[in-house]
Amino acid sequence: GEEVLVVAARRELISTHLEMLEKARVDVGVIDVAGIALVNALLMGCDLGDDETVALVNIGSDVTNIAIVRSGTTRFTRDLNVAGRNITRSIASELRVDPSRAEELKSAYGLQALFEDVVESVDLDDDIPDEVDEDDGSIVSEVYRAIDALQGTGPEEPDLPVDEPQTGDAASVASACEQVLSDIASELKRSLLY
Repeated sequence: GEEVLVVAARRELISTHLEMLEKARVDVGVIDVAGIALVNALLMGCDLGDDETVALVNIGSDVTNIAIVRSGTTRFTRDLNVAGRNITRSIASELRVDPSRAEELKSAYGLQALFEDVVESVDLDDDIPDEVDEDDGSIVSEVYRAIDALQGTGPEEPDLPVDEPQTGDAASVASACEQVLSDIASELKRSLLY
């Protein structure tokens, strides 16, 4: 039989999205659930194997979307209320700075200090660590390699107005980021087990 997905969403949420798109002069044909939209983007751009399982994780500002695809079919979607703003709050709390400064530090440092080869004084002109262990198998190193491969293919990032780092800032930012990301990773594990 056919599978039908029924979704309920607050009218205000839909209206906000529609207003934004109308102001950008975009004609809206379909509104989709974020997790399903992720899956559709994957299926349009990739040729998945018959028995391949993929977990898609989109960490936004307010919500993290998780979608699990198996054999070309959506098996599970879930939205978490843990996302980028939680990372910013964690950094603000850890370093005792205001949210705007925490956001700057998040963008400037991220998880870089978790790499053994990154020294405490991070070069703010270099977004990616010079030395990343290509064989350590960590998710973080995979992300850095992907970003490194894409360098120069998109618009140039503006220079961030970040002050010179204080001793320990990079490590503290990485620690604060890791705390929140570990929560997201735990929820992803639970989703996969489910």
